[in-house]
Amino acid sequence: MPSIHSAAFRRLWARHDVRGNVHGTTLFQHPGVGGITLDWHTYPLPGTPGPVLLVFTAEPGTADADRLQVLASLHATRDAAIGSAPRRAG
Repeated sequence: MPSIHSAAFRRLWARHDVRGNVHGTTLFQHPGVGGITLDWHTYPLPGTPGPVLLVFTAEPGTADADRLQVLASLHATRDAAIGSAPRRAG
């Protein structure tokens, strides 16, 4: 349990400073894989006005999750190609 090992966690937990999150669903159109419907949630971070953590997820086992995995693979492949490309002197 985190509270046993972390004094900071215990302090934050004791404050009961819980703010509601905002959530929804968004359809993204990507030229490589088509439409991807993702659920999103915002989680407030400390600070006033505070920043938020924005998290997008796809329902596991769906076509949207598969498309998201394809995008991750395309991104990794592109990054690997860029990283191994010869650099020109500037």
